Amino acid sequence: MRARVLVRVDGGHRRGMGHIFRMRALGLALRDRRVEVRCCTAAGTAGERVLREASLEVDAVTDEALVPDDALLTGHDLVIVDRLDQGEELAALRARWSGGIVCFDDNGSGLEHADAVINALAWHARSGSPRRARLYEGPEYVVLDERIREQASVARPVRERVVRLLLAFGGSDDHDLAARVLPALSLPALESATVRVHRGPACEPSAALARALAADERATLATDDFLDELCAADLVLCAGGVMLHELAALGVPTAAIAAESPERATIRFFAERGATVDLGYEGTLDEAELAPKLSAVLRDASARAALAGAGRRLVDGHGLLRCLAILEELLPR
Repeated sequence: MRARVLVRVDGGHRRGMGHIFRMRALGLALRDRRVEVRCCTAAGTAGERVLREASLEVDAVTDEALVPDDALLTGHDLVIVDRLDQGEELAALRARWSGGIVCFDDNGSGLEHADAVINALAWHARSGSPRRARLYEGPEYVVLDERIREQASVARPVRERVVRLLLAFGGSDDHDLAARVLPALSLPALESATVRVHRGPACEPSAALARALAADERATLATDDFLDELCAADLVLCAGGVMLHELAALGVPTAAIAAESPERATIRFFAERGATVDLGYEGTLDEAELAPKLSAVLRDASARAALAGAGRRLVDGHGLLRCLAILEELLPR
């Protein structure tokens, strides 16, 4: 009998799309290994749309509960939870569910009640919770799309100057970072550069961004395949979630702004190892300070090459395979 996995995940404008993208990659990889995968996600969201477009089986629910209906559990061997710490709901699930539980990015109840916790992004701030779960931490466990992994070994020459700058602040950019950053990029080093702005699938219309684009003749919305956009960029300004890891694996130089408070530790970790330029936190961002922080890396090809090399050493692109091995240990053989 084929093993069956239930994936509980949400993503949209307010809950980051990184959860959806990595569960899509994980779900497709499990399906390729003849595991039946069923996703449970919030109805009417960008997350639901992305999962359905990948032809994954989806239960769209309107209830915010971890498991809105226990009938969803029937016949499954393993529940994967990718919604951050689920607190008492996870404890209640453990009490009535004898199958396996794996949590992603959980420093709270998952450590006590799950069988395994995989903290590729949220491993910086461990709580004092008792620990039952096997714990796997660090960027070596980040789940990236299969296409990213395939491109991770491709050599990317670093041009002497930045010809193409990309602004890509995640699947939702719910803090309107692209609109806030674009006016600060009137720099001599970018005078003849093309500036592209990527809008993720959960982004909402932004009047501020429309005005910023209209005022900058260099800037246009990115319309090409997103992976092509990433690989063509000489430098990407991004947030501190999954995309930072994707770009590191690809060997594309980055400068990062923390869009959420937990991302500050991730960006600091990358910056301390020479894998990104830390541009600060959106909540305290001073756009006037961006120019001096960016000037050196914009002018210096060797600095961008160093960023790219350090990124690849930090994120090798094989996190998906490591996570699959962890899950397969918990599935019936």
